[in-house]
Amino acid sequence: MEEVKSQPKMTKLETGSAVAAAANICAATVGTETDGSVVCPSGNNLSVGLKPIAGLVSQDEIIPITHSQDTTGSMCRRVTDVGIMLG
Repeated sequence: MEEVKSQPKMTKLETGSAVAAAANICAATVGTETDGSVVCPSGNNLSVGLKPIAGLVSQDEIIPITHSQDTTGSMCRRVTDVGIMLG
């Protein structure tokens, strides 16, 4: 019997954002990150994703699962773009 490998679990919103950055539809996108929602789609789509430490970026308008982990993360085409997003 052939073994079925499970696929990574990602939300459609963050996956679409990573694809948009990788496909040059936009220079940068923003998503919420708890445990892989930004960095996994970015890695799978050959773009750059960054999860800054909680509190570095404003958490206004984020409904957190946990205040110690949830943060806003950037998904961009290049590392330079992520740096610009962090300001």
